Amino acid sequence: GIAYLVAVMDYWYSRRVLAWRLSNSDQGSQFTSVAFTDVLKANAIVIAISMDGRGRALNHLCNIFVVRLWRTVKYEAVYLKGYATMAELLMG
Repeated sequence: GIAYLVAVMDYWYSRRVLAWRLSNSDQGSQFTSVAFTDVLKANAIVIAISMDGRGRALNHLCNIFVVRLWRTVKYEAVYLKGYATMAELLMG
């Protein structure tokens, strides 16, 4: 099956993942909802909203770091381990 990973990343200071969530359903609409984006906008001094259309990930400088993170996750974990279940993936 397919798994979806979302991450909150501090790409300007530490480039560390601050929070992440793994799901088996891609509910992308929650990221564009007013409830979600209003929280981000209220913290605009420390948070930048970075989302774009499919296939346009490099349009924002910050997305370069996220794309690099996804590449690392895929090549250093997902492709090497071949997880069979969501539980295995979550633990990995």
